[in-house]
Amino acid sequence: MVGPDEARRLGQGQAISGLKSLPQGAGEAPAGGTSVPKPSTVNLLDEAGRSLGLGEWREDGQLWPKRLFRWASAS
Repeated sequence: MVGPDEARRLGQGQAISGLKSLPQGAGEAPAGGTSVPKPSTVNLLDEAGRSLGLGEWREDGQLWPKRLFRWASAS
């Protein structure tokens, strides 16, 4: 899950950097695995658990917006 400041940055097309792991609820590990492979497409959730859209978790630990719902990018 991403907080309000992170959601705003994603809505403006900016990456969230400096992440050592995905925010809670942003992705699921493959069966039997413990981490999400990079790069991966992940579901972005706000603090209320609503989907904001899709993001891309990259090799360098950055989370980039990929496809956001219109309402999510406007808020």
